Amino acid sequence: MVIAIVHRVRPSIGLKRENVPKLISGSKIIQGKFVEHAALLVNPPVTPAVFLAQINDVDVANQAMKTNKGAGPARKVTVDVLWNTLESLCQFVQQLCDATPEQANAHIAASGFKETAVGSHTQVVLTAEPTTEPGQVALKVTSSLLETPKNRPSAARVFLIRHTLDNKTYVNDEPSSVAHTIISDLPSMTQVGFQVAAKDASGVSTWSVTVYCVTR
Repeated sequence: MVIAIVHRVRPSIGLKRENVPKLISGSKIIQGKFVEHAALLVNPPVTPAVFLAQINDVDVANQAMKTNKGAGPARKVTVDVLWNTLESLCQFVQQLCDATPEQANAHIAASGFKETAVGSHTQVVLTAEPTTEPGQVALKVTSSLLETPKNRPSAARVFLIRHTLDNKTYVNDEPSSVAHTIISDLPSMTQVGFQVAAKDASGVSTWSVTVYCVTR
């Protein structure tokens, strides 16, 4: 298991996905911050317009629950989409903080996320670090945090990896049978986003939140 001992400023969502009314109101605050500070929070993985549309979808689905108790599954779908966006945007802000530590507090404040304590132990699904070679990135996967349909610890796993250059389309990389792998032939001096999923005999896990890395 990969455990990162974090000695850095970290943003956190600061909301609970189960508390839908507060999730809606809190997401609106974060979305407004991304609009207000677009010059500082450049090129987020989800645009403020799409983010707002997802919030509105949850709001509509939540209102439907008042007259239709069977609307729960539909609301859950919209909440899951919104929560994935919040996780992705939070990871995006973390990348900005890591790239410019002297501006970390400003980035978190501008984003609307909460600042967490420094020096805590944090398990991460995927880490991405540039190697000394141009266009090459080293990935590390925490397999235990990826849940396949039956999630049997002893089952043989393959890690599916993909990357994106524009936060819209993904390119599938060579699958890996080990938790440490190298991705090569990427553009130099470019921010690349990576996702990982685990595959075993029972099926495939969901894709992880996108992790970003700037290549050499």
